[in-house]
Amino acid sequence: MKRRVEDMFGVTTMGATEDSILSMVRTMREAGFGSVEIIAPIALAARNYPAGLRGELQSLLRQFEWVTVHAQSAHVDRREQLTDPQERDRLLREHVEMMRFAHEVGGQVVTWHPFMPHKYEIMLAPRFEDDDTIDHHVEAGKHLLEHACRLDLSVGFEAFDTRIVEGIDDRRWGSLFDIGHASQNGARAPFSDVTEQALSMIRERLDRIVQFHVHGVRRKEDGFVAHQPIDDENLIDYEPIMGLLAGGGFEGPLIFEILRTDNEPMSFDETVSACVAAKRRLMQKGLD
Repeated sequence: MKRRVEDMFGVTTMGATEDSILSMVRTMREAGFGSVEIIAPIALAARNYPAGLRGELQSLLRQFEWVTVHAQSAHVDRREQLTDPQERDRLLREHVEMMRFAHEVGGQVVTWHPFMPHKYEIMLAPRFEDDDTIDHHVEAGKHLLEHACRLDLSVGFEAFDTRIVEGIDDRRWGSLFDIGHASQNGARAPFSDVTEQALSMIRERLDRIVQFHVHGVRRKEDGFVAHQPIDDENLIDYEPIMGLLAGGGFEGPLIFEILRTDNEPMSFDETVSACVAAKRRLMQKGLD
């Protein structure tokens, strides 16, 4: 059965704590969102979400069409550590723990940042620097995929480099595509603007995207800032993007990551209000 468009939109729980996560999820549902992204730091999953809290969270999350779990991958000090067996085992155990957590609370999608240091800059890059980096992520992804299949999850890294998805080559393994990050460094040749660039990148990857992050990008004197409201100052034209998703049959989660106005952090209530406005705006731009 085709999913209702309005239920595909959700909000991230960025900044949630053990004390605030339940109230945040309730607020999202009361605001009319049908999807939710639970942020659960990998190394702290068991401590931040003990069994009793997981049970309460599971009950609340049954009300949502899509439940995703997104985690910032554990830092490693040097890229070479990815080849160290003990370090790799630790990283993989933590990633598997995240999938178990997601399964317990009723999640369907789990995504992670790439493994390496300076990951934010790496997530903005269209390609990783070397083939070894791809090989490490493909090898790790194949290991994680075995657990994802047993737990009935779709999984992937938040990365634009298509070689990871191609190397794993399984329908459960995809990527988290961040529309704002695709635009945050401005348009690269041969594209004339950030919207054209984002459209091209999405077309190339759409059949293997498991989730989108959605937010605005503003131009400032010192460059571009992301995680902005989707308003008249936003540089991304979402109408053709929403049309592309509708035409391509995408029915997965569209998670708002609207966290700042310019460089000023928003409160959670401000984030929810901005996301309600963004949802209303995007519902008129091609998905309905």
